[in-house]
Amino acid sequence: MAIGMVIPFMILAGFGTVALVQQGYSLEFLGLITGCTVLVYGVFWFWSRQHKTDFSLEADAALVIASADWSEFDNEVWRQLNQGISNQLTEPLAWDGLVEQGLVLMQQTAQHYGKAPYSFTVPESLKLIEEISRRYRILLKDNVPMIEKLTIGHFKYGFEQKQNLAKGSQVYRYASYLYRALRLVNPVSAVAAEVRKVVFDEFIKRIGAESQVRLKRALMQEVVSVSIDLYSGRFSVDDADLGQSRAALVDQQRPVLELEPLRVGLVGQVSAGKSSLVNALSLDLAAEVDLLPTTQAARVYSCRIEGHDALHLIDLPGLDGQAKTTELLVQEIQQCDLIIWVLKASQPSRQLDLDFQRALTAYYQADKQRSRKRPPILALLNQVDLLNPVEHWQPPYDLNQPDSAKAKTINEALAYNRELLGFANLLPLSVSAQREHFNLPAVHQQLDHYYSQGLQTQLNRRRQEGRGNVNLSEQWSRLGRAGKSLFGVMANSATPPDRHR
Repeated sequence: MAIGMVIPFMILAGFGTVALVQQGYSLEFLGLITGCTVLVYGVFWFWSRQHKTDFSLEADAALVIASADWSEFDNEVWRQLNQGISNQLTEPLAWDGLVEQGLVLMQQTAQHYGKAPYSFTVPESLKLIEEISRRYRILLKDNVPMIEKLTIGHFKYGFEQKQNLAKGSQVYRYASYLYRALRLVNPVSAVAAEVRKVVFDEFIKRIGAESQVRLKRALMQEVVSVSIDLYSGRFSVDDADLGQSRAALVDQQRPVLELEPLRVGLVGQVSAGKSSLVNALSLDLAAEVDLLPTTQAARVYSCRIEGHDALHLIDLPGLDGQAKTTELLVQEIQQCDLIIWVLKASQPSRQLDLDFQRALTAYYQADKQRSRKRPPILALLNQVDLLNPVEHWQPPYDLNQPDSAKAKTINEALAYNRELLGFANLLPLSVSAQREHFNLPAVHQQLDHYYSQGLQTQLNRRRQEGRGNVNLSEQWSRLGRAGKSLFGVMANSATPPDRHR
């Protein structure tokens, strides 16, 4: 078939060349081909120079991504080591050098976590190799065409025949030179073919080099990813080996359940309105709520969705500045998956909140806890109805374009507390039993928004504890049960609520 296609093409090229010479257009035709080829090559050369760095840095990042349940410290280690990988790949790196570089990356990861190099057990080392291989195998199948057709025998044959292949390539090169010399009999065709060859070879060379950079980067990123899991302590436990957390056992005081509820802790100063918020949420959502027995000072309210214990609202003791209370609250919060920080709008002093914020940050920055994922925080500026002028309470209020003294006061209070405490997401709220509620639906939306993050925090927490057996797939099925959000399901629950007072 190739011969049948080439012979007519060569005959046609010959007739075309004769016609160009006879008509006197050979030089013009040569100039046209050369100009077009140089133009195309110039555009490609300019584009490759402008996008070479962007391609190797940004396109590769999508191949291997950070784990969603990593802590802030884990993500920082990931960023730093990825920067080192980028610096390493600025110079050509042979494939056989990746083994040594992978060991260096593992040692650097160990240093970040204050561990000695290779401080893992034999089973962990075997599992580490298995996990890196598993992840990279999936990546190759997704990104390398025909990878399933390349056998180890092909590579083995290539290495064994390396010298013969080198001699063969040299013979091919000499034959190519001879053919190109003979082709000069037709100068127009020869020049055009040479220009096309330069463009094609450069394109193939560029694509081949960039593809290798991507795959090398991805392999080193997989090594870093697994090493972070290893030295942070979560790698020794499979998802299938996870058990219920200690907090769930304390909350329920009954036989172990397969599904574990999302634990939402309420933090704030005394009289900030945490209990009122629990009442308002349960009443407004028509949820089945039970007060669970607990051995701690916190009160745990269980919210059931379609018969499942899906949400625990943890009413924690108020901030009072006492060291004992602070220690208790820190221990409770590290067992929570989501935090609602309640601020009393009319409370002028925020020192207790600032002190506890520092204590909480210090806890998660400690060496033993830095791989524990910090629960997301939803901050609420509660009791905004008590802000001046107190008598002017006529919700709702448009805080984007405040047109009343009350709305302006609320905006000022929000700005002050955002700047003081650094809460990017701070919602105004009023759930007073004597007055009309304000902005409670926005709280529902934010809880829905943070729900998936809370599940990731729970997964991290359970990996830290890691014992027993549990099926985590049910955790994620709750997100889309009946095509509804968490609070959409709660609001449409058909079971009559057992409301607490």
